[in-house]
Amino acid sequence: GICKGYIIDQAANTLQQMGVRYALINAGGDIRAMAGKGPDEAWEGGIQDPRGKKPFIQTLSLTTGALATSGNYENYFDSQKAHHHIIDGGSGHSPQGVASVSVLAPTVAEADALSTALFVKPRPQAVTLAQSLPHTEALLLSPDLRDTRTPGWPGRWA
Repeated sequence: GICKGYIIDQAANTLQQMGVRYALINAGGDIRAMAGKGPDEAWEGGIQDPRGKKPFIQTLSLTTGALATSGNYENYFDSQKAHHHIIDGGSGHSPQGVASVSVLAPTVAEADALSTALFVKPRPQAVTLAQSLPHTEALLLSPDLRDTRTPGWPGRWA
């Protein structure tokens, strides 16, 4: 995840060096926005519904920065999603209290790394960690869509 984020960030830097002012890079849900669509016009995006019942559970506007989401709903090994691709290094098991974690951060590398790191932390610690980082916001969704978020999370329920 961090390598993919780094590559997206480097692509954004290259575009800026080439004189591109406004752009959105979306590489499989890892997103980097550069100054919105144009002057005073934000990109609109969404946080995927981890249950798959509707396309988006929340929408948000993004002008500059990055958005990344880690979830248990795309890469899993059983129908209950009890064993998925995110593993808690302490327990050796996939965390069950969270279905998805989305992070807004200055770069995709940061957002990618944090979305996975916050996924394995207990909710209060995850929010505290996200709040301690400048220009960083997080949204944690439980399997039943109870949300825990940092105070500055800008999403709107879809």
